[in-house]
Amino acid sequence: MEKFLRVCQAIEVDLVPNRARNLRATIPKMLYETYLYLICGHDFIFFPSDNKFTGLVKVFIDPGGEFHVNLSSDCVEKIHEILQGKDIGVSVEGTSFFNNTSGNYVPGQQVNYKPTGGLRQGGVGNYNLQTKALEYSVNISGGLDHNNTFFSRQVGQFKLAFAAAPATASAITEHTLGEMRRALTPYWGGNLRSLGL
Repeated sequence: MEKFLRVCQAIEVDLVPNRARNLRATIPKMLYETYLYLICGHDFIFFPSDNKFTGLVKVFIDPGGEFHVNLSSDCVEKIHEILQGKDIGVSVEGTSFFNNTSGNYVPGQQVNYKPTGGLRQGGVGNYNLQTKALEYSVNISGGLDHNNTFFSRQVGQFKLAFAAAPATASAITEHTLGEMRRALTPYWGGNLRSLGL
């Protein structure tokens, strides 16, 4: 989760008192989905709950999410793979053998095995998988740091948005903030203030 936190620090997500102002500033510049995702991810890291992480996936990561961030389909697929675990091919003990004629190892009778890994409601290992998925969302080339451009390009765009003088919120800004509140309330409940909402 090291890079995820560095990305958050680079655009002041870690400065909780600045979040509301900065979030408003990102709306006219069309940067708000990424900024809100990072705010929610940062909040989750320090105040985790399975419900919050469900919100991160449903609102931001899944393609049909209301504030879907720009992640490639490969990235989204890998995140779900991290969270769900995979089938593992195993064989029945004692059925594999070395074929002296061909000189090849012959696998034994295959068994489809579903590991007990992956997210489980209240599971003790959930946080490790969830933070690994967050880190993956910024680390892979199809993630937020696509082709290593987040620090070289996007940080500057955020800084320009934040530097603009605070303007009176337009109807579009107020509507967008209302949609954010509506989308995140089922997962954050009354704790939206810390997100800048």
